Amino acid sequence: IVRAVDQGTPRRESIATILLTVLDRNDNSPRFINKDFTFFVPENFPGYGEIGVLSVTDADAGENGWVALSILNGSNIFVIDTGRGAL
Repeated sequence: IVRAVDQGTPRRESIATILLTVLDRNDNSPRFINKDFTFFVPENFPGYGEIGVLSVTDADAGENGWVALSILNGSNIFVIDTGRGAL
């Protein structure tokens, strides 16, 4: 679930459900380092800047431990750096 909350009075929020699929090609599955992620996006955010990083790890050795993140069927509002996980 993604939840966006403003800092106004009264507070307003919007909630969206996302589907997350983790694909693995070898012994150990990739895992997010944190269970929850919180990012602050200012109201006047210029766009195409980094708002946070989704950190993922894979216990496999060498190239088998490399993780690639991507957004499928998104609205093009957010993009992700495939290797770093920067959103």
